[in-house]
Amino acid sequence: ARFKSLCMVSNTVEGIDKGCFSRYMPFFNVRAFEIVDSDHSGVIDWPEFLQAMSFLEKCSPRERMKFLFRVHGETAGATMSKRDVAHVFSCTLSVEEDELSQS
Repeated sequence: ARFKSLCMVSNTVEGIDKGCFSRYMPFFNVRAFEIVDSDHSGVIDWPEFLQAMSFLEKCSPRERMKFLFRVHGETAGATMSKRDVAHVFSCTLSVEEDELSQS
């Protein structure tokens, strides 16, 4: 349902464009969009979206941290600000809290 909703407000019918991604998924940055858009078409299509969501849902906490550091660490010459580090940890904690509440 999330993919379809995002497609409806995107500037393209093919998937989620970068502007829509930034506007409606603010907890990720442009680097996350570039990673998920694996074919570099400028649009996250259904298979790319499904692959990313599946990875984030099924991966270990260590893999999730590596992904989040990859997203934030490569944006500024492999350095991270205090804000970036706090964001990485808050994303990880919120996902783990959600996972714990489902148990």
